[in-house]
Amino acid sequence: MELFDGIKYHWERLDTIVSKSYKCGFCSNEVFSEKGYFIINSTTKNRCGSVYICPSCNWPTLFTLKGTQIPGEPTGDSVLNVPDD
Repeated sequence: MELFDGIKYHWERLDTIVSKSYKCGFCSNEVFSEKGYFIINSTTKNRCGSVYICPSCNWPTLFTLKGTQIPGEPTGDSVLNVPDD
């Protein structure tokens, strides 16, 4: 995986990591997760962030060491009564 700086990263195995609560950018639920991956710089072997797995929708959310969440929290309100087509 390459992030914006051109450095290659990899995810370590799925494990129990430092627990975190956040609002999932995919399902919009407030969740608490302790399952995820550490993001490791493939060259230096330094930890560069974490990927948490949402216990509600099972989609991954990346957190940098500075706390940036990708995808971020959804903005706006839900729209009701949207037709399927």
